This record gives sequence, structure tokens and C-alpha cells, in this order.
Amino acid sequence: MRMENTKSLIVERGEENLLHHHRTCTGRSPTESRTMQNSSLRFEAIVDALQEIPGMNDVVFRDACGALEDVEKAEAFVAMDVDERKIWLFRKLGV
Repeated sequence: MRMENTKSLIVERGEENLLHHHRTCTGRSPTESRTMQNSSLRFEAIVDALQEIPGMNDVVFRDACGALEDVEKAEAFVAMDVDERKIWLFRKLGV
């Protein structure tokens, strides 16, 4: 019984050390890191959706990234078909 308590304590301390090490190395907790990964995946989907739009140039692309900083707008934008994206985006940017 005492041995099990010792093992539990070692496991708990090991997890604490691992979490501390992760935070020290990255500056973020594992949960925050997963959130960042999800954000970058979302960003990749936005970039892919923008690249599918015909008539896109570098200036419009950068402006579009700014217009899509809101997560809800970005998710709706990615869900649209290419023609809807182009109409929505060009109206939003006044192009």
C-alpha cells in the first residue's frame, strides 16, 4: 500500500515536472500550445480558401487576411463556395 502511494507521488511529480519543462521551453502550457496549433490550422484553411479565388493579387490577399481576423467570419468564409467567397471578399474590401 505504501509503495503504491510512493508510485502515485512519483507519477504526479513527473507530470508536474513535464508541464513545468514544457512551459519553460515554449512559454505556453500544453493547452495553450494546442490552441495555437488549432489557430494555425484554421489559418492554413483560410489561406487555401483565398488562393482558390481567381483574380487575387498580393495586395488583396493581405487585405483579405486582415478582414478575416475574426474567427466567426473566417469560418463562414471558408465554408462558402469559391464564387460566394469572391463576391463577399471583393465587396468587403471595396475592390
